[in-house]
Amino acid sequence: MFTFLWFELALLFPLPFLWRMLKNGNKQDTVQQDALRVPFFKMLAGNLKHQSLPVSKVLKLVFYLAWCFFVLALMRPVWFGEEIKLPKQVRQIMMVLDISGSMMEKDFVWNGRQTTRIDAVKAVTQDFIEKRKSDALGMILFGTQPYVYIPTTTDNEAVRQMTKEIAVGLAGDMTAMGDALALSVKQMKDVPAETKVVILMSDGYANAGSLLPEEAMQLAQDNKIKVYTIGLGADVMYQPTFFGTFQTNPSSDLDEKVLKQIAETTGGKYFRAKSSEDLKNIYAELDKLEKTDEKDDVIRPRTDLFFVPLLCSMLLFFFGFLMKGRFR
Repeated sequence: MFTFLWFELALLFPLPFLWRMLKNGNKQDTVQQDALRVPFFKMLAGNLKHQSLPVSKVLKLVFYLAWCFFVLALMRPVWFGEEIKLPKQVRQIMMVLDISGSMMEKDFVWNGRQTTRIDAVKAVTQDFIEKRKSDALGMILFGTQPYVYIPTTTDNEAVRQMTKEIAVGLAGDMTAMGDALALSVKQMKDVPAETKVVILMSDGYANAGSLLPEEAMQLAQDNKIKVYTIGLGADVMYQPTFFGTFQTNPSSDLDEKVLKQIAETTGGKYFRAKSSEDLKNIYAELDKLEKTDEKDDVIRPRTDLFFVPLLCSMLLFFFGFLMKGRFR
């Protein structure tokens, strides 16, 4: 798209005419006074005017065109290219997911069917990922040891597809919660972002790793990383046996105290997910707490074109003065 940045300077175009009108007004007074002293002035002036009229008109036209091009240059002509959308990366979100053996417990329901905790988490997490279009997302999986499963990226579709392929047991059957949280801090601390968020999901207590959750929590706090924690697992589960149906608590190993402490210390919030519906509501609340920006930054590449009319103006002025000196 072609446009001028300073269009109001177009008011300068008639300036030479205004100057000429003022100048001619002053000359007319002078001529009237001199006509009393010089006989036959009108005849001489008519002959001179007749001889120099073509050259005079060309010079006027050249200088006026030069002036017009100069004004065009002052008006800053520019060409804007097509819009380029730049997604805003206002948040860096690292999801830290427990994939120890206990995540295979079938105490969740998804689409009317009994399912494992890990499958319910994967299904709900995919919906959450799809909505975070302007955020950089990553994922750390942990069991006995943590590892970076997905480095932070803005390719949400790739993150969503890889979430489908998560399997329990790849990192061992124990729970190195402290090491996993510390690894997330290490991944995020040097990355520039307005907000850094960790979503820590676990269904157990820290029974492996070299760092305690409290130590990792302190690292997150020192690096201004907000941690939201989610405790996974139902409170009640009924198991049929030969002697009848027994009621058990599948979440007896869940360390809610530590998860709450991590969230409160780092400025996050603790959530309890006893069902798939709870997980949906938790992610909906996380969307509200950590709002994503719907609008992308838009830039349009700009090409300045002022040098074109400026060059034309300089050439015309040079040509005009050259003609004026030759026919003087």
